[in-house]
Amino acid sequence: MTPRRPLARLFPASARSLFRLRTLRGMAMAALALLTLPLVGAVGYASVTLDQLARGGQVIVEHGVRATQISQQVFNLLGQLERHAREYNASGDGALFDAYERTRIELVLTLAELTALPQDSDTRTARAALARQSAALGSALLDGAQRGEPLDEFTLARRLGGLIAQAEALSRHLRGLLDGELSALQANVRTTRTALMWQTLLLAPLLSVMMGFLYLRVLRPLRQLDAAIARLGEERLDEPVRIEGPQDIRALGRQLEWLRERLSELAQEKSRFLRHMSHELKTPLANIREGTELLLDGAVGPLQPGQEEVTRILRDNGIRLQQLIENLLAFSAWQSRNATLELSDFALPELFEEVLRRHRLVIASQQLKVKSRIEPLSVRADHDKLRLVLENLVSNAIKYSPRHGTVHLRAVALSDTRSDAEDAARGDWLQLDIADDGPGIPQAERSRVFEAFYQGSQRANAHVGGTGIGLSVVLECITAHGGTVEIVDGEFRGAHFRVRLPLRPVTAEAAPVALNYRAS
Repeated sequence: MTPRRPLARLFPASARSLFRLRTLRGMAMAALALLTLPLVGAVGYASVTLDQLARGGQVIVEHGVRATQISQQVFNLLGQLERHAREYNASGDGALFDAYERTRIELVLTLAELTALPQDSDTRTARAALARQSAALGSALLDGAQRGEPLDEFTLARRLGGLIAQAEALSRHLRGLLDGELSALQANVRTTRTALMWQTLLLAPLLSVMMGFLYLRVLRPLRQLDAAIARLGEERLDEPVRIEGPQDIRALGRQLEWLRERLSELAQEKSRFLRHMSHELKTPLANIREGTELLLDGAVGPLQPGQEEVTRILRDNGIRLQQLIENLLAFSAWQSRNATLELSDFALPELFEEVLRRHRLVIASQQLKVKSRIEPLSVRADHDKLRLVLENLVSNAIKYSPRHGTVHLRAVALSDTRSDAEDAARGDWLQLDIADDGPGIPQAERSRVFEAFYQGSQRANAHVGGTGIGLSVVLECITAHGGTVEIVDGEFRGAHFRVRLPLRPVTAEAAPVALNYRAS
């Protein structure tokens, strides 16, 4: 007796892996088989049944055509028999009798062709009676001619009428048989249609169950993977990656969780590096600024006009470097999600004055014009964060404005059309517009200008280059205040940034004013 071989030896590893439903491939193969087999069975049954019905319909059509041809030929031959019989009965010419006999034999042969068609006892009886009566009529005609007593007209007409009646009965029986076959075919069609309908009704829930299984065990884990990868791409690293499903999908989820942890560690290391470097840079920069202030104040003696100009340039660039360092600190704080808003009430025009004073020498050296329309608004926000926003946007406008260009500043209160009449009267939003006359921002770069460390293709007119995080800090600060920042077109030639922030109620009689700012 041959020993039984274990399953592992009967099937190779590649074949056995197809039946492991714990893996994605095994589940996919099982789901494909469960979805395919019922459909293949249904299609096969429908194909075979329809082929049988088609063949049955073709046979019925062939039988109907052949029966019609035979019936027509029988009636034609009976017409010839009647003519030959009447002529022979009137003249007794033997040639006419021979013609009658030839036609009768042809009639018998034609009736014999009916054996290839479906027949019943009535059809066979009518066919035999027609052959027998045609032969009897021939015998009666021959006997009458030999005796010299031809058949009288009434007898001949009665015998010929009997032949026509038998032919009509035969044709009627043939039509009945064909109608029966057609009725059977119609019954088969109805039965097949009912069977296909029940198959469809049974397949619908089965396929629904299979699709539900495929979704729960295969598609949903894949969607979870897609969502986890999207979160990693958007640097949303605070949510752990948990994937349920087949074994290999769970393994991939564990790999993504490991990647999330590594990215989170790298982000924390980057933030720590930025904070440490920024703090380390602030100490020597503070000493440089203090030294330049002492020189300008004449603490070490009066300066020559040229020396004073150089010292002012050093001080202004120190201020610029301080702003860049503050950007780095703010960016690091927002990235680590440790930054909080310190809200206070302050006047908006004074904040604009403070920001413009920091850039007065650059504005004077570039001979820029500042066109402003600042409403006397009192806002409640984080003073330092909003100052950082204005400094970055104004600094960008100054950097990208051409010599003798214009920097446009505007701050107005807007009404929220969704609010009631009282809210609309006092204003709900603060809109800040900062624009320049520079080359503007290309459409292809607008989707990335708020990304950290991204620097566009346009060259800036600045002594100290930027880090590429100014606009990123602007976006973070404005978002933290519940506002929005966007790039708009149409009103100014260059880049036009529009900021909208929630605004506390202001007095209705406050009128717009222009800043009393001079670059000199």
